[in-house]
Amino acid sequence: MERLKLKLPEKKLFETQHTLRIDDMNYGGHLSNDKVLAIFHDMRVQWLKEYGFSELKAFGSSLIMTDSQVQYRAEGFQGDQLDSTLLLGEIGNTGFELYYLLVRKSDQKEIARGKTGMAFFDYDARKVARIPDEFTKYIEGISYGTD
Repeated sequence: MERLKLKLPEKKLFETQHTLRIDDMNYGGHLSNDKVLAIFHDMRVQWLKEYGFSELKAFGSSLIMTDSQVQYRAEGFQGDQLDSTLLLGEIGNTGFELYYLLVRKSDQKEIARGKTGMAFFDYDARKVARIPDEFTKYIEGISYGTD
């Protein structure tokens, strides 16, 4: 059976840390799959907030998620501190890819990685919008490298 394999891009956008809470755990006692997506969402919101944006007001437009993928690599447990990295993938005419990496700080074990497709969205017209110039300028100012 073919398994999902996400290759991480090099363009780092944001880094933060998360401490796994008891309500992040599932019945098996480890990090719940739905909480991984919630952590990804939190990372995205923190990144935007750092630049004075939100998902509703981002780079002169709004953002909407078009798809998501998660690859689970190891169990995460209550109290684990995670180094969390947000990376930029491909960019299209109306959107871009964000990649997420969660690594347990204590042993550098990768817990999960993921990808979301993000589109710029005009909520008044209820349709996808072209990438704003403000976003293009922001991306051009980012240096490459994951170190």
